[in-house]
Amino acid sequence: MNHDRVNINQSPISCGVLGINRISSDIKDVLYAIATHLYHPSRGAPAAFIIASDLYGEKTSTSALMNEVDRSSFGEITSSSPEDNPKTGNTIVVYTWKINHTSFKEWYSKQRVERLAKVGA
Repeated sequence: MNHDRVNINQSPISCGVLGINRISSDIKDVLYAIATHLYHPSRGAPAAFIIASDLYGEKTSTSALMNEVDRSSFGEITSSSPEDNPKTGNTIVVYTWKINHTSFKEWYSKQRVERLAKVGA
């Protein structure tokens, strides 16, 4: 599913894994788009993990997202050791986000109410 803020893709390796890319710098909106994908009433069971990759050692939208996930207790973030990507020559890292559904869904519910209240105002 493609959003204005983040692309969310089902992994071909497992129904419990989502991949994200093209992450906007508006991290709160990115989190809301991911949570909507996971928890909107029209969806089924959410995934257990989200994976993303990015340049190693750079301040990017992906690293900012992972830092916010960690800071907000939305799950556990692990990262691979940096490796050179033979296709580009860039050094990359792969992030794995083990989602804390309790805290992330609670945040989403509050955000959803606030956003719907703004629409009705």
